[in-house]
Amino acid sequence: MCVGVPPAIELKSNGKRERIRGGNCCNLLTRANGEPVRDFRGAWDALTHTAQVDGLLFHDLRRSAVRNLVRRGVSEQVAMRISGHKSRSVFERYNIVSESDLADAALKIERGAKAELARAVGHGLDIVAPNQGSPELAPKAQKPS
Repeated sequence: MCVGVPPAIELKSNGKRERIRGGNCCNLLTRANGEPVRDFRGAWDALTHTAQVDGLLFHDLRRSAVRNLVRRGVSEQVAMRISGHKSRSVFERYNIVSESDLADAALKIERGAKAELARAVGHGLDIVAPNQGSPELAPKAQKPS
């Protein structure tokens, strides 16, 4: 297992495109003597055991990263570029929508509606709460004959 990045990654530094060339892999993880780390599964297993998260896969962190990027307001297109997802369908498998995401969306909608109502009232507009009818459409009171 090679730990690293593909041999030709475009980097944007100072507005210029650069390419990193190499063999099969440009190693991101190296030992103190500069030798590449080719397989870190044993070290990963020891680390997750010590942290009491046995069974956590290194790849699980990719899903967490995607979720964190999107939840913190990074556009999905940018998150896809950062995570290396080339297709929307695969990205969607990582960007899982949970029940708490749906509840959070409902709260944002409610807060937005309340803020709009407060702005409208502040501008002196006649606002009728939902399900209370519209004053323009309400039937006129008839005088008794």
